Amino acid sequence: MRRLEGRHVVVTGAGRGIGKAIALRLAREGARLSLLARGVEALERTAEEVGGAFTAHADIRDARQVERAYREAMRAVPLRRMSQPEDVAGTVAWLLSPDARGVTGQAIDQNGGAVMP
Repeated sequence: MRRLEGRHVVVTGAGRGIGKAIALRLAREGARLSLLARGVEALERTAEEVGGAFTAHADIRDARQVERAYREAMRAVPLRRMSQPEDVAGTVAWLLSPDARGVTGQAIDQNGGAVMP
């Protein structure tokens, strides 16, 4: 199993430079990718090079474009959303409660189902 197998990662600027290099590396490590970039042609080339990925044209300087791309990327996540701070706070409260007294040495993923073995 590759190190990032089962992970879903959003990479911005994936059409060229550092963003593209990150996308290529994460794909080699087994991550499922959602790629965002301003340049559609370069973005599609990167998606092809990584063996396929969700792509969305988005300029990260434009909040509306980022929100739209994020909503589209979340379609690939079973719960259609990532965990929010209050979700994590609830888990921490549970772990500190008597109900979790038998829980030791565990990693709990709160990722909306983006990582499911």
